[in-house]
Amino acid sequence: EILAINAFEDPADGKEWIATSGLDYRWTFADESVTEALAVKAVPTQIILDREGKVVWTSSVTSLMGGADAVFEALDAAL
Repeated sequence: EILAINAFEDPADGKEWIATSGLDYRWTFADESVTEALAVKAVPTQIILDREGKVVWTSSVTSLMGGADAVFEALDAAL
């Protein structure tokens, strides 16, 4: 399941964009407690959690992402 967490923006602005985006996954809005708990330092940040909810992979604009291959490898490892 993909969950998009929108941080650092006004939820009203984000909800308007989501409604017109056509993207089909769950969205929620976060405050600083969530971004601190997940150690988000930059936006966007991608985080993969395993079935137990443990962070197994993270990447952001401040790191070398490795492209789509790195994401798929992390997903395979988490599943």
